[in-house]
Amino acid sequence: MSQLYHSDDQFGFTEAEEETESNYIRSRMCVVHPGVQYQDHGMPVIATSSSSQILSRFTVHNTSAKLLKDGRQPTVATTQSARVEGDGGSSTSTDRSPPMVSHDTPVTSPRSKPRRLHADEPQPTAVRHTTPQRQRLPERIERITLDSSSLGYVRVASECLHAQDYTKMIQTLAPLQHGKSPSTVAVYEFGSGVGHYKLKKYSTAVGHFTRLSQKQQDTGNGSLAHYYLGEIDFTQGKFNDAASHYDRAIASYGTSSLVELFRMLAPSLSSLHSKQAASLRNASKVMAAVQAYKNAIATAESKRDQLSAHTSLGNLYQSVGENASALKEYEQSIVLSEDLKDHVALGWAHGNIGNAYLSLYQREKALFHLEKSLELGVQHEPTPQAIGRAYNNLGTAHQALNELDKAQSYYDLALSQAVYGNDIPGQARVYGNIGNLLMVQKKYDSAIAHYTETLSISSDRSTCSTAYHNRGCARYEKAEIDRAKLVRRRSDGYEYELCFCGPQFSDIEPSYRPVVLTESIMKQYRHASQDLVKVVHYHEETFQTIKGSSKGLTLSVSLFESNSRTFHRLQDSLCCLEKWKEALVYAEQSRSRTLGELLLQRKSLQLPMPLTAPLTLEQITAIVRSQEHDVVFLSYTGARLLVWVLAPEGDSVSINMFQVCLRDDQFEGKSLDHYLRYSLTELLIEKNVEMYAFCDYKDESPVSKLHKLLAEPLLRVFNALGKSDNSQEVRDVVVIPDSYTNLMPLAALLDASSQEFLGDRFRFRIMPSLLTMGILNQFPPKSTSLRTATTSPWSGTPPSPLSIIAGNCGTWGSSPCNKGGGMGGTHSQMLPDPPPKISSS
Repeated sequence: MSQLYHSDDQFGFTEAEEETESNYIRSRMCVVHPGVQYQDHGMPVIATSSSSQILSRFTVHNTSAKLLKDGRQPTVATTQSARVEGDGGSSTSTDRSPPMVSHDTPVTSPRSKPRRLHADEPQPTAVRHTTPQRQRLPERIERITLDSSSLGYVRVASECLHAQDYTKMIQTLAPLQHGKSPSTVAVYEFGSGVGHYKLKKYSTAVGHFTRLSQKQQDTGNGSLAHYYLGEIDFTQGKFNDAASHYDRAIASYGTSSLVELFRMLAPSLSSLHSKQAASLRNASKVMAAVQAYKNAIATAESKRDQLSAHTSLGNLYQSVGENASALKEYEQSIVLSEDLKDHVALGWAHGNIGNAYLSLYQREKALFHLEKSLELGVQHEPTPQAIGRAYNNLGTAHQALNELDKAQSYYDLALSQAVYGNDIPGQARVYGNIGNLLMVQKKYDSAIAHYTETLSISSDRSTCSTAYHNRGCARYEKAEIDRAKLVRRRSDGYEYELCFCGPQFSDIEPSYRPVVLTESIMKQYRHASQDLVKVVHYHEETFQTIKGSSKGLTLSVSLFESNSRTFHRLQDSLCCLEKWKEALVYAEQSRSRTLGELLLQRKSLQLPMPLTAPLTLEQITAIVRSQEHDVVFLSYTGARLLVWVLAPEGDSVSINMFQVCLRDDQFEGKSLDHYLRYSLTELLIEKNVEMYAFCDYKDESPVSKLHKLLAEPLLRVFNALGKSDNSQEVRDVVVIPDSYTNLMPLAALLDASSQEFLGDRFRFRIMPSLLTMGILNQFPPKSTSLRTATTSPWSGTPPSPLSIIAGNCGTWGSSPCNKGGGMGGTHSQMLPDPPPKISSS
């Protein structure tokens, strides 16, 4: 992803001010959870907020230092557990910090609120370093036979390995480099590779493991070599290469004689599948990662491996918005944790379920599980990382319940624990959550600083994507406040700001031109759009990897639905920068994308005019030019109603647009989306009326209000294009609405002064997206059965969707021109079969 924005060119702060704010954030008082037992060099102590000596001596207890029953020490790199995904750091499995994934979820309101955090990110299972269960597979063993002298070198090297003296380990094995037997060389390559890997001399380690894999192909030793090559690639962010090495390790999996010589623990087959899944996930290959996690579950011979795989799969589902699927996986984690009597893992599982319920807006259930997670963490995992994670979760839960003071208190506690335990991923999440809380309080400068801090310390793509989204929204909101000071109330009777753009409006009166912004405000919008473009690129990469299967279809739908706010705010920012054609491209990019992709997969090789997704501006104009009707593209972002009119003119297309800036209380104290979804439908049901019949020509009715909002500016565009004459001919128009504007009864919009419906002048054809229209226009139906005498395939207004509230159904009613003569007239219906009857029950 190209870097469009640089951290040293921030908006809203001078360099000194940024440094001051950053120092303030980093210098928050570090407090210790009173009464909790922390590990202090293996000796339990009681920590208090004044335990300065304990603070200075605190270290996280390293479980890998514990001896096994036979007196051996397990090494870090070969434990069975799956790597904690996404932090881009070391891929060893002793780090039990939560995965670096999105620390919030988007809200459903079109207003630019920060994405509500579902607390700390989904947490991996707490990995207990126990001896892994070996898989019962056909033996793939390359026997290692050593003479007594070589065996002595190996024993000394093994002691150095467990004493973590890796340099001496390498030196001890050096005499075996020129051994005559293949076994001696294999031992040298493996031991030296492990030593250099531990010293983070990855290029040298790769050479050793590569030679070993070539000499020990299709054996357990070769599998182990590919395992370490995968670990190295994962650590360096080469996720595709890592997944390939893990795949080869799985293919040749078997018993390794090398781990026995060096007294190490071999990874289980299930953990190899989990590591492969983690690599695929970080490479944005979501569907392949899902299958790899399922393989990990299927091959698990221990409940411990099942627990790790179920939790990681739940994390993956939640990261793409499939919260219901994630909840099922987390529930399995609860059962397995209870079976294992593992209270630490149980605490993590309760935290994950709490986050899932929070994302599903079941906040009381979420609070219960998150409080249970804190209780278990304090009792059984008294580390700053675990306690800080639980505090962060509770903070987001209370923020979702609008208990902002409690949320702030928990965030402060979470941040102190993360700083105290040097938990960098935890700090990144808490900074992001505090930024969201500041956004709710409209403290945009401080929110931007906290999001910037998250980006400066986090290396996880998902977390950074969320931070870019939230920072982009914060910059947009700050720019909107400054822009509002320049906007003057219109004196032409409109209750909202209206402006036109396009070649037909170059000489329009000043009151309808876009507001001229200062350079500082333009800079804010530019920075906001740069942040949001990065998020769009991230989602586009994710989408490209999950499309093409039945499960991928579900994931792709949830991906674009849950991230629609990113596209909305990007459209707003670009329109304010007068880049309204570019805004059209992004509006189309998320519009009914899954349907368009499915059609494209089936028809791409047969299309006379090749199309790709997402569409470019050149492809959009080519699609409009290939047919003869004007296209009206609608987008409601929450702050604006954006309307593009694309009119084919021979070999070119004239693109014009108008935008209406709306208030939160524009319609009877409600926003437009709330008015369309609820108020207007409730009005129809309560009064049991038809929309066309609900016309009071003296007073303003709902349809006349919507006519003033949409139809009057639209007619002005058509007048400017010279396509709105006084003839009685009804024009055909293609309309591409979004999920909000699709609820507008376009044909029923009434001009109160002329007592004329919009449907008296236009016949509307509704299409879900320009991509879909471009594909279908190249494959017209072979035959069409009409219930009317007309032969025009464009005839009629498509039936408006049913509005259902509390089991009651209502419609907009029949067209006013149909009331006198059945199906004749300008509103003749094109329906191959009568619509099914829907009972009110």
